[in-house]
Amino acid sequence: MRRLSSQLRPPVLDKLGLVAAIEWEVKEFERRAGIRTRVQSNAEHVALDPGRATAVFRMLQEALTNVATHAQATRITVTVREALGALGVSVSDNGRGIPCERVGSVDSLGLLGMRERAELLGGSVDVRSNRPRGTVVTVSIPLAERRSVPRDDLS
Repeated sequence: MRRLSSQLRPPVLDKLGLVAAIEWEVKEFERRAGIRTRVQSNAEHVALDPGRATAVFRMLQEALTNVATHAQATRITVTVREALGALGVSVSDNGRGIPCERVGSVDSLGLLGMRERAELLGGSVDVRSNRPRGTVVTVSIPLAERRSVPRDDLS
């Protein structure tokens, strides 16, 4: 039961916080995959509720898995940016690049899952070619849940 629970919410998030957990995960990925990595961040701590933090962490893991599986990359840069009430996490690689027809394909289950997860949080996932080589996957989500308030309640 503990193992199942930790798979649902990685303990590293609780112990380190999101930014440090991302740095840890990227280094672990580098060790396992043998692909050089680096993390750039403009924030030491990002204030996200546990559900949002877990979703971002899982989307990062999926993006890294996609690079290892498909990209034939030798370098990855993960960028974490907090600005204007939103969090952006980008995974950029120098691999062979994603074909345009695969970006929106329903056969790309990893990307589809990332998009669905981001949309549930009021965010988005952008996938594009990185000139001259590689791919950039950017996850953007609001830092807080957006609640719709009826106009009558604004007074």
